[in-house]
Amino acid sequence: MEDILTKIQSLKAQQDSIERARRYRQELERNRKALQSKADQLGRTMDKEHQDLLDLEKWSVKELFIKVINKQEQLEKEKEEYLQAAIAFQDAKKELEMLDFEINVLREKEKGAETIKKQIRELYELREADILQHQPDHPLKPVLSDLARWNQIDRELEEAILHGANAQSLLEEISQNLHRANSWVNNNMREVDYRLRMIAEEVDEARLRLPKLRLEFMKFDQEIKEVYQFPEVRNLEQQNPGLEQVQQLAQELSGFIRQITRGFSYHRGLPIQLHQIHTLSNHLRNQMETSVKWLRLEQQRTQRESLRLEEQKRELLG
Repeated sequence: MEDILTKIQSLKAQQDSIERARRYRQELERNRKALQSKADQLGRTMDKEHQDLLDLEKWSVKELFIKVINKQEQLEKEKEEYLQAAIAFQDAKKELEMLDFEINVLREKEKGAETIKKQIRELYELREADILQHQPDHPLKPVLSDLARWNQIDRELEEAILHGANAQSLLEEISQNLHRANSWVNNNMREVDYRLRMIAEEVDEARLRLPKLRLEFMKFDQEIKEVYQFPEVRNLEQQNPGLEQVQQLAQELSGFIRQITRGFSYHRGLPIQLHQIHTLSNHLRNQMETSVKWLRLEQQRTQRESLRLEEQKRELLG
């Protein structure tokens, strides 16, 4: 037992050292970015001074008489400015090379991070198994039980969120189809036959999405039931009235599907019929959005509880 703890502490010390190296590397990379910008500017300055020197050497006697009195003096000045710019640029390049070398050394050190993390995890698993085998009354046991339960709740919530979000997306697409169909009802710029054909196309597109919507909702409904098997979740239901409507959602969805698959008769009642189904699809979409939002909030709470238990577990393992 002591040997395992000693190994864990040694690996943790290495882990801390790597973490410090990582933070220092990030600081160096920020410095390097600023230095690179400075070096680029110095390079442009050096090129300009060099060009000024070349231009001066090309001046004719007449130009020199007009622009400068002493060509040699001006040449020396330009050479000095070019020399200073070149020195500054070379110094910046050397500093960049030194930073690159140090950054690469630190990156090499960081490569062992995952291996050390894996070794620590394996040693903790050994210590955990040893405690459970030889110390049945150890306070670690109820913590592990609670942690496993909260992790299971998190998995069930993740599945419910996935299928709920899929159903919400499909309802949004169906709602858009029905919205466009509605817009054709009142479009007096087109002939009636053309408008009816466009309405039929939009409704048909909505129909094509219904089998997948029904499947996603069935999965969502099943996952919700599994989530509610846990008292930790069910006890919070009254505090979140948005989820109280989930059971009603199944009935409303069934009614929606019956209406849209029954088929439309293109008569004077068509605008009212389309408007009613469009309103229902929006209502269902909003309900699903509320449910998914609540589930995500509940998942955040679940994950916070799991993290708290993980921390408690680490403290008990030493």
